[in-house]
Amino acid sequence: MLVWFIMFIIIVLLGAIKTSYPNNKKIFLFLVAITIVFFVGSRDATIQHGTDLNNYYRLYGRAIELGWKDFIETSEMEKGYLLVNFILAKIVPWQQFILYAQAAFCTGAVLWFIYKNTENIYAATLFFVSFGSFQFFLTGFRQAVAMAICIFAYEAAKNKKLLKFIILVLIAATMHKAALVFLVMYLVLNIKDKPRNNVVLISCIFVLFFFVPQILDLGNALLDKEYVEGYIGSVLGGLVPIVIHLLTILLTVFAKKDKEKISKEKIMPLLRTTIISGGIYCMRYFALVLERISFYFNFATPVLLAENVRSVSGIKNRTLLQFLAVILSAVLFLWRVTSQVGEYHFFWG
Repeated sequence: MLVWFIMFIIIVLLGAIKTSYPNNKKIFLFLVAITIVFFVGSRDATIQHGTDLNNYYRLYGRAIELGWKDFIETSEMEKGYLLVNFILAKIVPWQQFILYAQAAFCTGAVLWFIYKNTENIYAATLFFVSFGSFQFFLTGFRQAVAMAICIFAYEAAKNKKLLKFIILVLIAATMHKAALVFLVMYLVLNIKDKPRNNVVLISCIFVLFFFVPQILDLGNALLDKEYVEGYIGSVLGGLVPIVIHLLTILLTVFAKKDKEKISKEKIMPLLRTTIISGGIYCMRYFALVLERISFYFNFATPVLLAENVRSVSGIKNRTLLQFLAVILSAVLFLWRVTSQVGEYHFFWG
């Protein structure tokens, strides 16, 4: 736990001194990327038997030892992910490398997205490491890679590059088939920029709550799984992410903004993606597996919230919100690593 919090403190300190960098935006994100990749990649996967982290670590070990035919016969995972592991294993035959490679790609994609979509990179980065998607990146290797590819697909859809969007989503689906849900984003991002369309989007998500069994049936057929309805756990479980999504949406719609700092071309796509992310996340109470599906869209929420902090009217209000963002992110991150992530062990220890 202490090691994770040291990582967070380093990011906070990098942000505190980022104004002294000559080209502070890029340098800050580069240093944050190095920090996250080092700590995420240096974990000891050998002691966590039976976990997803250990399973992906051992899969890479088999890729080092086996030929292609024997390797694919030992796993039922998507062939795209197996191929990436096989190629990397032949280039870098060191098991720990897969942790560094996955951390570098997924973190790089998220920080690239932050760079392109907000000037408030400090708050967006803190929100990213404090929210649930970062925690999922620690163990959900295949889906994390697929989600990272979907980030690039988002930019393609926003720029109306349909062919590029489809190709990227299909590549993501070779990592994990669930990435096909992202195909809906092309339509979502390119409907007219009118408030009523956002109301229609919310209404459509609400209607989907009544079709969770059918959604699961479709997912089971597509993914060859046996996901079932039901939720085991406290009613308050998952409440924090729901509150964050709701707060982000309400701030976007109702908070007074500094008009010079607002870019509707960036805000509206982020808002619609956050609406989808939050709506699907709420469906976890009908089927817990849908929580993971929501993470395909969750990358927009930290950025949109950071933009709300940056563009709120009045410099005193902005300063106060930025300060609160750091404090609340630290509290949330500490709570996650102590209650959900667990102890940290370096692989060389």
